[in-house]
Amino acid sequence: FAEGRAVASSNDFALRADRLPPGQFGLFLASQQRGFAPMTGGSGTLCLGGAIGRFNGAGQIQASSTEGTLDLDVDLTAVPQPASFAAVQPGETWVFQLWHRDVVAPVGATSQFTGVAAVRFE
Repeated sequence: FAEGRAVASSNDFALRADRLPPGQFGLFLASQQRGFAPMTGGSGTLCLGGAIGRFNGAGQIQASSTEGTLDLDVDLTAVPQPASFAAVQPGETWVFQLWHRDVVAPVGATSQFTGVAAVRFE
């Protein structure tokens, strides 16, 4: 789910979600806290808590590939937070999760969450 070096100063980090429905839009979420909030009106569980940032800037909301993957290069100097951006610091643990559109029979279009990736940065 997380790729690259977990070294904050290297700023070489990417997120990848797989086993997604092909061609469906999604956006990654980030927090420094875990949580548990079952989705109402959708499927899955939001596993982040506290201040949750959304990677919804230009080019960050994407459609999954025909193979069902979605990748995002993360700028560790500007991880989104609700009102601003945060720079990842050594020793911090960040938790990432993808929120994506899904199509589930017989329900139809809904939204879903992937599992989480908790990453401790050096």
